[in-house]
Amino acid sequence: MLCTAQAGIPALTRDSWCYVGKKRLERGIAAYKAAHPDVGDTFSTNWFPFYLNPDAPKTSIDKTNYYKSKFGEERTVAMFQRLSALGEVEGIKFKYGGKTGNTRDSHRMSGPGVMLHNCYSC
Repeated sequence: MLCTAQAGIPALTRDSWCYVGKKRLERGIAAYKAAHPDVGDTFSTNWFPFYLNPDAPKTSIDKTNYYKSKFGEERTVAMFQRLSALGEVEGIKFKYGGKTGNTRDSHRMSGPGVMLHNCYSC
């Protein structure tokens, strides 16, 4: 029996956790297709913007300092360690630091079809 699986996925435009999820989804679909090559099932994903922090400053600020002020130093270190471990499994080498800020403009520029296509430089 032929099946078409469609998934609507809310995601942030520049979020490392969402990128890990995207890579896992792609790996899962590939594994299914490899395990069932003659079935002909199809998969379709639609990415929808999710605006996590509308109160983030419009001007860019130091990302690590921002996380430390929001989550505390210990939790920030733990988050970076966890993300690095998950990313490594997916073949992603995350770099930390840089700037962060309000993502409203990136949501405006990113339609659902291009949202995660070229957003990451890991």
